[in-house]
Amino acid sequence: KHWQLGYTKVAVAVNMFCRNVLQTAAQAQSLIALTGSRVTTYFNYHLPRYASSSAATNPPSYPGLPPSFLVVGGAGAFGSVVVDYLLRAGAQKVNVLDLKPSSFSDKRVESFVGSVDDVKLVDKAASGINTIVGCLTPDIPTATWNEFVSVIVLGTQTVLNSAANAGAKAFVQISSIGVSSCYVETINGKESDPLPHMRDYISPYDLTKRVSEEMVLQANSWKHSSMRTAALRPGGLLNGPRDYALRDIFDKSLVYYEGAPLAYIYGRNVCHAIALAASKLQDPASPAAGKAFYVAGTPITGGDLARALGRKLGRKLKNLPPPVLSIVGGLSYVSHAVGMVRAPHRTAAIPTARFLAISKYGKSFSHDLAHQLLGYEELWSLDEGLDLIVEEYKAGQAAANK
Repeated sequence: KHWQLGYTKVAVAVNMFCRNVLQTAAQAQSLIALTGSRVTTYFNYHLPRYASSSAATNPPSYPGLPPSFLVVGGAGAFGSVVVDYLLRAGAQKVNVLDLKPSSFSDKRVESFVGSVDDVKLVDKAASGINTIVGCLTPDIPTATWNEFVSVIVLGTQTVLNSAANAGAKAFVQISSIGVSSCYVETINGKESDPLPHMRDYISPYDLTKRVSEEMVLQANSWKHSSMRTAALRPGGLLNGPRDYALRDIFDKSLVYYEGAPLAYIYGRNVCHAIALAASKLQDPASPAAGKAFYVAGTPITGGDLARALGRKLGRKLKNLPPPVLSIVGGLSYVSHAVGMVRAPHRTAAIPTARFLAISKYGKSFSHDLAHQLLGYEELWSLDEGLDLIVEEYKAGQAAANK
């Protein structure tokens, strides 16, 4: 039995290696280099954030804004932006459930430290709360299959159950444009467009976001609960200089790729959509209930995004040559195949080159449904968002040099 198990693991790894080598040859010009360090995403707890004090980040007034929120994942890079936005919008109470304590000292914030698989803790965090905001996403480039499933799918199910049992009125899920598959070109996509079959997804991130989104929308019709639900599908979230999409531009002045135009959005625009959706879902007859909404942002290539930041920083950026990208991309597939043999339970589910190769697929989406049912419009253009991110970066640099 041990020999059969070992043989099976080797066979699977060899199969994966051969397939990845062929894909590497076919996609040589589009593969992106490894960063040389483990990339961080939305749940980056250890890097300080310097929130802009600019009035430009203040939200508008939201009639009907719920008095209380639970932000699941509210200590992460995006989750902390959501908490800050809701406080500025006038929320009377914001609970934060995360693996690390919230950094907010505001008396309206209560931090619940622990995992979403701790049902008693989730029940406690959701108790007496009007609206739950689900920001559940593991570290995308390094997460294992188990982490994608346990955090995004099982975690969402636990929070849904606790929210319904606690009598919450609304649940807003942060989904992703990945439900349309990041490895399929989408131009001016709409919510009415059919989504891929479950078996056709390449990325575990896209698949688990799709599954969790369907769970949230189905919860809108639970007979034992009056909770109303909605899902938001943002594009590439740009929250600050530590985002994985921007980190090496700020730290190393590197441009890894040009790519096809991908929808990027300044994070506070998504917070605006959260506040709108939460307000609309207070109405039992809201037409927004049980629906998903694209709030994707502005299509721009990775190269143009990097150069825009370079101009704002006054820097000349360096492009890595395609042959180097191809070699490093191929090595990342080899490393992934070896990892799947030696320790599949600890190996990242998405090879680094495949994760970053989404840049070859153009992605743009219509916001018409969000505008019609939520009243959504972008409050900050992508250029204004980049200005605020640069302001945050410079504030961080000044604080570090004191």
